[in-house]
Amino acid sequence: MEVEIVHNGVGMAYTYSGGESMHGSGSTSAVLKLHANDDVWIRILIQKSVNNGNIKVFGNKWSSFCGFKIV
Repeated sequence: MEVEIVHNGVGMAYTYSGGESMHGSGSTSAVLKLHANDDVWIRILIQKSVNNGNIKVFGNKWSSFCGFKIV
């Protein structure tokens, strides 16, 4: 699975995790200067050369996303 941190539609940081026969983990981080009404989210990249689109992201304490306001 490949994922990216997205800021206002632009990929800012990327990570790769796992393989076809195992569970894996990956992490990435970014420090972004944000303004009012900016959007930040996580996007799963579907690339046929890397995965077949059959991607599962498990919740229930298996996956997380967090942000901090630095003043």
